Amino acid sequence: IERLFFHGLADATRLAHEKKCSVLELKADDLAVQASEELYQRTEARKNTCVCCFSWDWGSPLMWTFYAQEHQGFCLGYSTDGELFRRARPVLYTHSPSEVLHLKDPATGNDALSFCKSTDWHFEREWRVCLPEPGPKRVELSGEKLVSVHVGYRMKDQQLQELAGTLRNAGYKPEVTQLFRVERLPMSFALCQRAIDW
Repeated sequence: IERLFFHGLADATRLAHEKKCSVLELKADDLAVQASEELYQRTEARKNTCVCCFSWDWGSPLMWTFYAQEHQGFCLGYSTDGELFRRARPVLYTHSPSEVLHLKDPATGNDALSFCKSTDWHFEREWRVCLPEPGPKRVELSGEKLVSVHVGYRMKDQQLQELAGTLRNAGYKPEVTQLFRVERLPMSFALCQRAIDW
């Protein structure tokens, strides 16, 4: 009873209903029970994983709307040569998580379900880094190379000056970290960017 309860009572109930038996009659050597337990263990393991999400596309209007206060915020661009980003994997956009259950990542040992999202989110072009610690956790990015900062076209000039000052005070230099203003092309929804001297 303890094994079944702690490995997902709802699923155990479903299995018992399918097999037309009581929950107590489910056998540990039953392949369906083993599959259910494996899925439960994967779910529990993901609860103890910190997921860092990134996108390789700075120019998505939807991303600016969702994650940058409707173009008032900014986007940080990092070099992918650093230690953290060597662990990054692309998100798999799929119709069902069951389509990736068989996948393994031998390089990191991460669960493929940690890199799985509905096809509805494919516009994010997301990459993820999964760290084997429970979140929320502050991920240290100071060792990564910040190569660009892209500010939304609705960011006020005062905020832009404060951001540039913050970059200078943190030791960043214009020749290493470029600053860009993201703008909408006239009579278009497409975004472009122009470099800003700071």
